[in-house]
Amino acid sequence: METLEVKEGKLDLIFEFEQGKEARLLSLHEDKYGRQSETSGKYLRIVEILCPNQVNYSYHGQKNFYDNPQISLFYESYELIKNEHGQCLKIYQKSKEMRVTTVYQFFQNMSVFRCYSKVDNIGKTPILIDGISSFSYGNIISSAETKHDMGKDLTIAFARNTWSEECRWELHNLYDCGIRSDKNLCYDRMVISNHSGFSSGEYLPVAALYNHLSNYSIMWQIEHNGAWSWEIGNTMDDYWDSYLHYEYTQHVYLQLYGPRLEEAHWSKQIMPGKSFTTVPVAVCVEEGKIENAMKQMNAYRRNLCRKTNSYVIFNDYMNCMMGNATEDKLEPYIVCASELGCEVFVIDCGWYDNGNWQFTFGKFEESISRYPSGLAMTMQKIRDAGMIPGIWLELESFGVDGDNAGDLPGDWAFVRNGRNVVDSGRIPLDFRNSAVRENASRIIKRVITEYGVGYIKIDYNFCTGLGTDYKSDSLGDGLLEHNRAYLRWLEETIQQYPDVIWENCASGGLRMDYALLSRMDLQSLSDQEDYRKTSAIASNCATAVTPEYAGIWNYPIRDDKKEVIVNMVNSMLFRTILGGKIIDLSRENKNLLKEGILLQKEIRKDIAESVPIWPCGFNIWDSEWYVYGAKCRENIYLAIWRNTSSNNTHLICLDEKIGKAELFYPQCMKDQIQVTIISDQKIYCHISEENIAVILKVSVVS
Repeated sequence: METLEVKEGKLDLIFEFEQGKEARLLSLHEDKYGRQSETSGKYLRIVEILCPNQVNYSYHGQKNFYDNPQISLFYESYELIKNEHGQCLKIYQKSKEMRVTTVYQFFQNMSVFRCYSKVDNIGKTPILIDGISSFSYGNIISSAETKHDMGKDLTIAFARNTWSEECRWELHNLYDCGIRSDKNLCYDRMVISNHSGFSSGEYLPVAALYNHLSNYSIMWQIEHNGAWSWEIGNTMDDYWDSYLHYEYTQHVYLQLYGPRLEEAHWSKQIMPGKSFTTVPVAVCVEEGKIENAMKQMNAYRRNLCRKTNSYVIFNDYMNCMMGNATEDKLEPYIVCASELGCEVFVIDCGWYDNGNWQFTFGKFEESISRYPSGLAMTMQKIRDAGMIPGIWLELESFGVDGDNAGDLPGDWAFVRNGRNVVDSGRIPLDFRNSAVRENASRIIKRVITEYGVGYIKIDYNFCTGLGTDYKSDSLGDGLLEHNRAYLRWLEETIQQYPDVIWENCASGGLRMDYALLSRMDLQSLSDQEDYRKTSAIASNCATAVTPEYAGIWNYPIRDDKKEVIVNMVNSMLFRTILGGKIIDLSRENKNLLKEGILLQKEIRKDIAESVPIWPCGFNIWDSEWYVYGAKCRENIYLAIWRNTSSNNTHLICLDEKIGKAELFYPQCMKDQIQVTIISDQKIYCHISEENIAVILKVSVVS
């Protein structure tokens, strides 16, 4: 038997290898309970492979975790090498028909690793797979620590994420989520999943567990632009007598997947000589509560992303043109946006048609009735005003009323049972098809060369459902291969136009995943039109996206001072996407916007290196107060929202020693706000009015 220990940051992974047995992951970190090397440890395997035609004697109920694995793998060897990121561990195992390589990529000075597995068919017949875990760990917490039902000592955190209501975090006791054990009997589990192209259409692909006993958190994100799932439950040893006679020996397991059969109708035949690789996932382990783990995940995400400038953007859609722009309507907005300090001006949807823009797109040729002088002329006016011109595209679908929609070649669209899929007035296009990719490339080339755009907003406003059965092993297989083909196309296209800024949007934030975000320049967070609800989204958005990539709408629709201020606070510590009726604002309110934009430009380099903090925990939807902070080298910028609340004072506790706390924005609120430092790490913030927000600048004493 051989033991391998890999350390990085707070990570301290212990693996156990023995020839003729499956490789085991004993633990992820050191804690006061020490190491637990179990005698059987079937639940400590590092990969779960679901094969429906394999003989198995393990009763598992609805769980996809098998206490006796379906596939018996045997450890062969491992490699631990250094690469440009840090250490990379590859563990090789095999059975008669397959070889499995599980990869753990570690990153220097980070408590985060990336994990995936590859399966090679080394046999002579096809292998049918219903699911392969990207990460499997069976020892989050064990009965040796608790001596009672383990779910009472674990807090699970996850975020609901629907259209216009993104980043709604919930924290629950795992026991109260239904995972309850009766001695050694427990078939309960908790599963959160996505089955469509909306990778964050119901939930963020991010979640975490906090162990109250060890004071450690485990956070994970699934890096895929399609179907995924994660599952938590209790392991069970087999018993041949009454389970009441056995010592309490359960463990809590966690498994992370891309698509699998249960949720996404995914199955795959791996032919002899072929292979399949799972989607990658990232796992973070950090001492303390879940917010601490999020800081580490933020650093890891920055390591993945393209480096980009945090331009201030005007977009003509939200609370403004709403898809009904013309060259005449845009002229005063171009002038006003430039005067306010915007650096990018985006013409959103509708530029290609004078009818119902929702359903007529596809060819993306300018509407002559909207732009009689030509769209290129309006783009030139944007450049003359000192801004980068931008445009909206939706390339993964074709509007049902668009020109030639009825004449699309049969192999261009998603197909089920021989018929095209239609959703939300759109026909989903299949990027496995080279003709579809070439068509998208022609559109990109044309808008860049003919219109001179330097910013492209790529949107996605439909649900693919489970996928396509055309030339695929299953619906989910068709969706997965389409998603991967789209990513390859996107990456090649971005490399071809490195100076263009690329915005990721999907009905707002319904594709906030790091398969896409590792390639693009910013994320549109939401289509929410009410600035007060946007406050809730903004205050939590750094849980999904690094702050400098989080595009928050700032869209005053009324000439109202409070509305202008709260809108500015919503976006100021992130990326401002200005919209709304800015030309109708009074000089006073325009000056409030200009003040905020100038201050944002002063601190945006600091924000790009900041650590997001939630001094009062993740903000719960409809709370009376929200607090979010950007911790920079010397200062913490605290955004504080007082919503509808009878309490005009809020206590904020920081981890750092406070030197000074002062109002940063807006200065007109000096008479309505009072900040009192009551100890080295505590602030009382008094705001006299409801439904208002401010930003404080807090200096930190080293």
